[in-house]
Amino acid sequence: MIKAHSPRSFQTGEVAATDHGRVDFSGVPPDRLPPPGLCRVWLEGVPPDRQPPPMSCQDARASQRRSGGRVLFMPASDL
Repeated sequence: MIKAHSPRSFQTGEVAATDHGRVDFSGVPPDRLPPPGLCRVWLEGVPPDRQPPPMSCQDARASQRRSGGRVLFMPASDL
């Protein structure tokens, strides 16, 4: 979900935040969470140091479709 609340948002496409749904960090070490605003595919049964790197959420969703796992999204606000 993308929220646009101002006339400028509707004109320029700039948004304050995006919502990629529920976030499940269970079993993920804190130092392996993606940076704010990025996503990471997390593959069950793969050691933390062998997980795919953080990437754009669009790329993570495409990677998830190919390899399975779940997409971790670290919420961020661009305000």
